[in-house]
Amino acid sequence: VSPVIRDKPTGRRLPGFVLSRLPDSDLARIDSLGLTFAQSAPATTCKAQSLIVPMSFQTLSSSRLRAAALNELRARRLTSAWVVMLSHIDHGTPPSRLTEMASFIRPYCDAVFACVPATSPSFGYLSECRFQGLIIDLERWAKEPERGVHYMQVFGEKASGLASVLAVSGLASEAIFPAARAAGLTQGSAR
Repeated sequence: VSPVIRDKPTGRRLPGFVLSRLPDSDLARIDSLGLTFAQSAPATTCKAQSLIVPMSFQTLSSSRLRAAALNELRARRLTSAWVVMLSHIDHGTPPSRLTEMASFIRPYCDAVFACVPATSPSFGYLSECRFQGLIIDLERWAKEPERGVHYMQVFGEKASGLASVLAVSGLASEAIFPAARAAGLTQGSAR
């Protein structure tokens, strides 16, 4: 599940990285809509693969918004395989805080992934969080494929061994998938 947010006056699609600039209440609403969509997705949509549902780190960081999100997770427990992906994580977030947020949602899903900034100087801080998957989003660099390939290579090298799934999302086209495989990533998606 990948939220598509549009600028209301122009109808123009806003890139995913702009979401982190929204107020926490808006992010919580987007998370809620993502859960609603995931619950209504036909079983055939996610039969071969797990459905990955994003949830903002900011939503889980606020005790009031976290309580509402956890109530929704309890109420909407999906019948097919699904994964919650913590999104909008800053590379300066303490590992203990990430571990705490992941522990809140782990009972309600099959796995917890983290979408981490591609520009992080290091990914070692994630080692103690025990995420089942790590994802970098390269949508911001879709028009600069060489730069995206560079970030995939650095991520593949520095994040190797930190999770069983190392993935990339937001690639400009499927033609870049071989570069993702060469970088040691296990999955990829194009916009």
